[in-house]
Amino acid sequence: MLRMSIPPTLTRETISVDFLFVPETLEKDLLARAQPRMLSGAKVPVASAEDTVLLKLLRFDDQDRVDIRAIASEQRLDRRYLFRMAKRLRVLTRLQAIGLR
Repeated sequence: MLRMSIPPTLTRETISVDFLFVPETLEKDLLARAQPRMLSGAKVPVASAEDTVLLKLLRFDDQDRVDIRAIASEQRLDRRYLFRMAKRLRVLTRLQAIGLR
């Protein structure tokens, strides 16, 4: 992950922007599984709930933990895919630490 700050000379206040570099293993599946959604009049691919969880497992800060629990409580997750990819990405222990089984 890379965090950059845009200084207040270009904006009213400093803006922090996080860039998460996704392993190629996840990138291909994430794009293949993304569903097109209309946002502001344009069709854009949106990551599945499972892939969003995987992205959050890669960063895994306090807010990511909260988000993962919320997603798991609201969505019916494909746990087979989630666990297979978490293992491949070497974040299975993080997934298990959240309490997803």
